[in-house]
Amino acid sequence: MAQWSCKQKGCSVASSGRCVDGIDPPSGCPHIVQVAAGKATTSTKPAGRTLRLPGGGVLDFDQATSILRAEPGKILLVAGAQRSGKTTLPLAIYELFNKGPFAGLHFAGSETLFAFESMCHAARVRSENDSPDTLRTEFEAGTHFLHLRLIRDGDERQPFNLLFADLSGEHYENACNSTEDCKKIPMLRRADRVLLMLDGKRLKVPAERAKVFKEARGMLGSALDAEMLTASSQVSVLFAKWDLLADDTAAQSPLQQIEDRLATEFRGRVARFEFAKVAARPEFPTASVPLGHGLAEILGDASLPPEKPVPLPLRLPVPVSDRQADRYLALRLPHLCKEGKAP
Repeated sequence: MAQWSCKQKGCSVASSGRCVDGIDPPSGCPHIVQVAAGKATTSTKPAGRTLRLPGGGVLDFDQATSILRAEPGKILLVAGAQRSGKTTLPLAIYELFNKGPFAGLHFAGSETLFAFESMCHAARVRSENDSPDTLRTEFEAGTHFLHLRLIRDGDERQPFNLLFADLSGEHYENACNSTEDCKKIPMLRRADRVLLMLDGKRLKVPAERAKVFKEARGMLGSALDAEMLTASSQVSVLFAKWDLLADDTAAQSPLQQIEDRLATEFRGRVARFEFAKVAARPEFPTASVPLGHGLAEILGDASLPPEKPVPLPLRLPVPVSDRQADRYLALRLPHLCKEGKAP
């Protein structure tokens, strides 16, 4: 029986059968190696002329560092318990840019397009799932990044980069209870901002609210004691899945108490400590809580002015397409498109 191995660091496909980039089946990953009868063999390459394209999968730390050395940017570490909405947040931002400019910003490229598309597939309405779903971050996967390159309105010659790192729920739970475990997460110190997700689905249940508060308090306390968060750190506590809480009048006072207690204990210990209400992908969007509720403010705060202008490639005719990813592909690889139309 055939088994899989992978050339990427941190991929556990050999033991779990799951690709670290979320590709299903794993045989579609360009890094995969098939192992049969104790012998590893790579897939046969097709004969004839081929075009080599970037992998487009999630980035490792070295690849993320290379991007930040070339252009200005920020690392946003998204932390929280399992199923709190950590992975959904950057995917929802990507989906919003596919519809057009968002929060005064324009999509200018991504080194992780394939990863975005693979991870978004399960959550799209046209999928066969009964309800939206997002692939979980595997505990063994290690630190990896999703990447967006953005430009501001009227500032096309000064792009900047956002790199989203997703801390697995298991790492979060360990860090809530142990300073030593917190020291094993150096990305807490490296991140330009930590986005701490509080699960709105759990906060809606009175018996769960104290647990959510205890976890958040434990995580922040452990990180500060371990010096993974310092006086120069920036932390945003996000009340996620706000669509489940917006109309729950009985929950508003307890939620305000959670905010007040966390602010009292931690606001004076870091450079910036704030709160926001977000609904990255509400199940039933409304006028008061639309798709991407609260994400514009996060993007606006994250978009630092670049230290120096970086010229963009010359503009080519924009292809006819509703999807920004297709338009970007036509700009970067116009020889793949015909007569200015997206593939």
